[in-house]
Amino acid sequence: MQVSLARFQPGKVRVYYKNNFAGVILEKIGFARPEAQNKDEFTADIAKEQMGVLDGDVFFYFASDREGDDGATKTAKEWLSDPLALNMNVTKKNRTYQVHEAIWNSSGGIIAANLMVKDIEKTFADINP
Repeated sequence: MQVSLARFQPGKVRVYYKNNFAGVILEKIGFARPEAQNKDEFTADIAKEQMGVLDGDVFFYFASDREGDDGATKTAKEWLSDPLALNMNVTKKNRTYQVHEAIWNSSGGIIAANLMVKDIEKTFADINP
């Protein structure tokens, strides 16, 4: 099972590779990453034309909205409704999941890791009831 990971920000998107909190946890659990994300690097900004790198069996993403600003959510909606996104296998299978940024990206530590694992368990319980 290949798990994809990205961060939406106002006006930009960042693919997350393996060398970050969520990437390390996903690897420790035993998930593979799509070939385009299977790098021992942190992240990289991508253009909309590159969104195919986000495809996988499951796509987790977080939106970096700040208080009073929903620009990241708008970017996510724009990208995920684009024909390029709608053509990705993960989108066709309806396996795109927004997760909480504080847990998956900015917290770190054992509590965040446990909460992240619970998110993953819930997601896969929904996929394979």
